[in-house]
Amino acid sequence: MPNGALVLLVLYTLFYTALEPVAGLTWGALLALPMWLTATAFQQRVPYAWAWALGVHALSWFAQARRCPLPRLTTAGPGTRPACVDADLDPVLSVRS
Repeated sequence: MPNGALVLLVLYTLFYTALEPVAGLTWGALLALPMWLTATAFQQRVPYAWAWALGVHALSWFAQARRCPLPRLTTAGPGTRPACVDADLDPVLSVRS
């Protein structure tokens, strides 16, 4: 059954397909469809799913923007640091190239 998540992902897929047809259709098939299926299943099976999703989303932003004790799982290259090591508001207020 169509829902808000499906409408949003179809719009994203159309946007990316307009920019680059092969990449947009690949994104739609490999990312948008699984995201819609898992979001719909989560919403149907978990009471107050919106609150859980909002909490995880907020915690993720907080962990990126603050100095967090999370382990560094990836290496971006020499001279780079993960977002949680940067200053408190630096990821929000600055644009790096």
